[in-house]
Amino acid sequence: MADRIYFPSFTTLQREMNRLFDEFLRGAETGEAPATWTPRADLAETDEAYLIRIDLPGVAKENLDLQFNEGVLTVSGERPAEYEGTEETVRHVERPHGRFFRSFTLPQTIDPAGIKAEMRDGVLTIRIPKLAAHQPRKIKVE
Repeated sequence: MADRIYFPSFTTLQREMNRLFDEFLRGAETGEAPATWTPRADLAETDEAYLIRIDLPGVAKENLDLQFNEGVLTVSGERPAEYEGTEETVRHVERPHGRFFRSFTLPQTIDPAGIKAEMRDGVLTIRIPKLAAHQPRKIKVE
């Protein structure tokens, strides 16, 4: 009689892999957050512009650096640890702090001179205007 081999469901396996990666990336074993982190971002598009919204709670606009070079928009900065300099004994840290870095490759159809950024309620919104589109011209067949 053959032995049965048990394979957990892929959902269970995926859940366990996610947990292991989360622990590794967040430093769960040491109680420390990672030295660098990547903020979450949403990208949207309108007829006139591209919009990038990045969650950066606790980051002052003075701690942000935005640069556009050769078609790549780079957002970097730092979020200080809230507990540094306090008398608290920190047991576990999940909210990231320290340096962060995020890059976005943009299409050639943008107007780099018109890029604007605004920080409000912990969300950085970057508006990247598109160049004026050339309207297609209808050609009459004779």
